[in-house]
Amino acid sequence: MYLSALSRNHTYNIDTVCSEWQEYDLSAVWSCSYQDVENHVLLSDTTNGYFGAGITNRTEGIFNPDGLSDGIYEVVFKMGNISDTLSITVETCEEVICQIWFDTEITQDGMEITVAHESVGPYKWYDCDNNNDLIDSLTTRTVTVPPGNYKVEMSEGTNCYAISDCFTVVPVSSNDISGTNITIFPNPADATLSIQNSTEGEFVYEIVSILGESIVKNTSSSKSLTIDVQDLAPGTYFVKIFNGESTIVNLPITKK
Repeated sequence: MYLSALSRNHTYNIDTVCSEWQEYDLSAVWSCSYQDVENHVLLSDTTNGYFGAGITNRTEGIFNPDGLSDGIYEVVFKMGNISDTLSITVETCEEVICQIWFDTEITQDGMEITVAHESVGPYKWYDCDNNNDLIDSLTTRTVTVPPGNYKVEMSEGTNCYAISDCFTVVPVSSNDISGTNITIFPNPADATLSIQNSTEGEFVYEIVSILGESIVKNTSSSKSLTIDVQDLAPGTYFVKIFNGESTIVNLPITKK
């Protein structure tokens, strides 16, 4: 049996690789039958497959050098009583060329914004209206934010990342949610906040801080509900209305 190494980025010789984030698919075949071992029934046994430092998927043979120190690493492939070894040299490269294309488009749905690219690394959102300050609490692909301008950084490892342009989040008013039969007012609010529901039935309402902390959460079946908010600190909050498991309203409000 022999191992044939193949990079997902179409680099066919991976004797030496840079120590940045990059996935390599170590495609192995049996010289006796040329059967694709990644689909073999024996891989259900956890003693078979690909093993060694940098292996992130035992059955598919995915090798990722990110985080490995410079040196020579041996990847062992085992299938029953047959095994083979592939040696890969990992070294720090002076210049790393990112081969990943990032889709940095941001879209808005209610007060949620989503960047198109699905990153394996953490997302970093920045407030364009406040000296591009990093918003530590926002680390996911989809985030809930008040009106303003925001940009996001996404990464596929230390040396491969992209930053979007600033995106303007427009406010959603009570008129925008009238199709849900829900009206929330006043906005800004001072002492009380009213929720009017023109349909019969029970619903859940929640007030959430800009950091995602739940301040108030209750169930109501009233068509006209008044919430005491006079003790809330001034700032931006989100009023969420749930119908079963679905969020039908996610409206930013300002507490004076």
